[in-house]
Amino acid sequence: MVICSVRRFALVLMSVLASGVHDLSAASWAHTVGAVGVTDTAADMELTADGGCILAGRTSGQGRDGLLVKISSRGKIQWQKSYRGRKDDSFDAVVQTSEGGFFAAGDTDTSSQGAEDFWCVKTGSSGKISWQRNYGGAAEDLVTDALQTSDGGYLVVGTTRSFGAGGRDAWCLRLDASGNIIWQKAIGGPADDSATSIAPAADGGYVIAGRLDKTLWVFKLDPAGALVWDFVYGTASVDLSAAIARTADGGFVVGSVAPPTGQLYPLGVWLLRLDAAGGVLWQKRFQEYSVVTSISPSVRSLVETADGSILISGAITVSTVGYYSSLAFYRRIDASGILLWQRSFSGARGLEAHSAESIRELTGGDLLVGGHTSAKGGPGDAMIFRVPGAGGYPGECDHFSVSAATIADHTAGALPASASVTATTAVAVAAKPRAHKSELKTRDLCTAQPLITADGLR
Repeated sequence: MVICSVRRFALVLMSVLASGVHDLSAASWAHTVGAVGVTDTAADMELTADGGCILAGRTSGQGRDGLLVKISSRGKIQWQKSYRGRKDDSFDAVVQTSEGGFFAAGDTDTSSQGAEDFWCVKTGSSGKISWQRNYGGAAEDLVTDALQTSDGGYLVVGTTRSFGAGGRDAWCLRLDASGNIIWQKAIGGPADDSATSIAPAADGGYVIAGRLDKTLWVFKLDPAGALVWDFVYGTASVDLSAAIARTADGGFVVGSVAPPTGQLYPLGVWLLRLDAAGGVLWQKRFQEYSVVTSISPSVRSLVETADGSILISGAITVSTVGYYSSLAFYRRIDASGILLWQRSFSGARGLEAHSAESIRELTGGDLLVGGHTSAKGGPGDAMIFRVPGAGGYPGECDHFSVSAATIADHTAGALPASASVTATTAVAVAAKPRAHKSELKTRDLCTAQPLITADGLR
């Protein structure tokens, strides 16, 4: 009986392998994470101490729930949880905490104090809720990024319509390790402003990138939340995305969207290297196309690598009459702004949406990219892929290609912004969403076949 069982397993294994099922022992892999008929999105991805990663986002069936998925170093789902309330809930940022758990931040309509509120959830290492709070006012308050501070607390940033000087302001919320508010500030001017990305400063402060009335804006807060400096760069653009990362020399690299330069050159990806005081060291513009189409880049993630080069990722939307599609891009630039390589991920059909929301360098130099895709039809799945440090996917996969954007120096200046700072009065309220086991599956991103591991299909 044992011999028959072994033979039966061997025959099943050979059949599965012959059908194109991906073997997770491969060094490079590309996977989707999702369920049939449901939209699953990864808005953030962070590396974990065990060599894997954590995905955070949302899953949307009949409603919208927050989603956390723990992935191993080989791309296998280790655990997954959806966090469900009575209304719409989602995560936009996640970090692994110093004791091995996770802190996820996003937005909630469940038990909100107005419209959507900031929503912060602390979990253990397997996703079980330790505590959760929501924070907000009478209007809409939306999270964009979060980090753990050196004392074990958290800084959460986003936008608020409940507080501040204008229609919408950047909102910064400093929490202790239990979710209690230490300080909170709304920062902005009379128009619509936003904070979209945080980087810790070498002196214990925080540098935040966003938009001040549609102009790229970077500002620094000291550990107590006081405004140290703020600058706007260039002229107004229509896109509100911006990402920031600290560099080894104590400065920062910022990715955003540069405004059009003439009729044949629409919006372009914009990369700036700043010193510790916000001064521009160099800046580059990537021009995606030189044809008259609607081009809308969005920069989602930045990181400096071990060799001092810079990884940048995001999405580029192209639309004309009767056609809409977006591709995910990821690129590597050296420390002086020279383009080393550029890659993209897209589908064969129109009306598709792909985005590289996060990019990270692994120990050994490989790269991990997380985001979402609709390459295989349906409403969309989270995606994650591992590639060598040179960016190319070594297997056969039509979705990966070499990009052809041109790169040139950019000359936008930096001007003091003088945004106003307002102490806000939000209170922490116990949030009510509950954790549930979700039923997402991983598939090979290139073949759409299920995955095989040592203990069966996943």
